[in-house]
This record gives sequence, C-alpha cells and structure tokens, in this order.
Amino acid sequence: MSWTSIISAIVIGAHGIGHILGWGPAIKLTWESPTTNLNSWLFDGASARVMATLLFGIATIGFIATAFAMYTDQPWMRTTAITSAVISLLATIIFPHALPLSSIIGCTIVNIGVLVLVGTLQFPR
Repeated sequence: MSWTSIISAIVIGAHGIGHILGWGPAIKLTWESPTTNLNSWLFDGASARVMATLLFGIATIGFIATAFAMYTDQPWMRTTAITSAVISLLATIIFPHALPLSSIIGCTIVNIGVLVLVGTLQFPR
C-alpha cells in the first residue's frame, strides 16, 4: 500500500467520523451549536431528526468502511466510497444548516474529491 493510499484512507476515515456533527445532535448525543440546526427544506420535526440520523449515520459508517477497505484492499471499496460521498452530499443539501459553513465547504470538497478520484480516475490502483 502506497503512502498516498494510507493518507487517503486516513482522510476518508476522519471525514466519516466528522459526520457525527450531523447525526449527533439528531439523537441528542451532542448538542446543536448556536450557529447550526437540523432545519431542513424537506423535513421538519421528528422526521428531520430521523432523516438526519439516517443520512449522516450511513455516511459515517460508509466512509469508515471505505477507509477499512482501502487498508485491506477490498473489492467493494469503490462502491462504498462513491455511495458514501453521494449520501453525504445529499445530507448536506437536505440539511444545509446542520454543519458550520467551514465544515460544509470541507465536506463538499472531500466528497467531490472522492467522486472524482475514485469514480473517474479509479484511485487507488
């Protein structure tokens, strides 16, 4: 495994863990900051909490699984990476205030990077 793959796996795993900012407040594991909330243009109330938990939670599990798959050279790594990035982008679009602006920007950059590198350029080889 190359250093680029190791660093990529660490970044993807950390990105997955960062999704706790979305599902943590939804299950009251963490608190909402004064600048974030789970307001959605599509869901409200209890349904917003359930959907935030599902979308951000699935992204968390998916990105951590992707990091594991990169380390262990699993054939399903690309599928979980692309699926997790799409779900993460969807969660960010549906819940635009769930994360601080800097996290939304960073999250979007990593997700697009995953889609481009893994989906288009077939990284890692």
